[in-house]
Amino acid sequence: MLFAVFSLIALAAGTRAAFALYRLWRAVPRRNADFGKAVVAYLRSVPPAKAPRPRVENQIKLIPKILLTKIGVQMHAPVGNVAAPSRTDAVAYGRYLASIAACTGCHSLTERAPHREGDPLFLAGSEVPFSDPRLGKVYARNLTPDVETGIGKYKPADIKAALRDGKRLDGKRMAPPMSVMIPHYSGMTDEDLDALVAFLGTLKPAKHAVPEPELTPEAQKLVAP
Repeated sequence: MLFAVFSLIALAAGTRAAFALYRLWRAVPRRNADFGKAVVAYLRSVPPAKAPRPRVENQIKLIPKILLTKIGVQMHAPVGNVAAPSRTDAVAYGRYLASIAACTGCHSLTERAPHREGDPLFLAGSEVPFSDPRLGKVYARNLTPDVETGIGKYKPADIKAALRDGKRLDGKRMAPPMSVMIPHYSGMTDEDLDALVAFLGTLKPAKHAVPEPELTPEAQKLVAP
């Protein structure tokens, strides 16, 4: 059901958007059935609006373009009956939350695909930046417990506060795209955040220094105190 929603959006937005949706779809098996129902319920609650947008030239490479326009990711059978982990197991539940909140994708990003759990650089920060002409370049931070390059020197309460108020652990405001997500992450319950922090604490420290953001003057205003 959730994939059907992605497919309709892809048809409306074009193959460039479809490729991004395909990457998200690859992670969908980690979501439980209630997640899909909640997404559909939310989409149905959004008031109808006409907002025509100009088409842009597709910039995806040959093989993904063939997969999307000729073979079609719709050939994959939808996943169903995926059970959510018990909330009594904080680490397992935190791992689940890290997946559905896209932490594992962004903070493990590489040129080809995110590092998977078990890889030494899993959640150790992105190797490629998120780029936007208006904002500049931003690398997702290292979330492993490494003291020098990760979040190992911070207390659980500090990490929870960062996800609540959108400030980095060094006191600076978070840059996009994380700052865009904070209004959503800040709505997580204390139980959710405790589970997420518990999961992050089980990761092996990875020494991986992530470059500082290269922000445009416009974006620098967004992170100013």
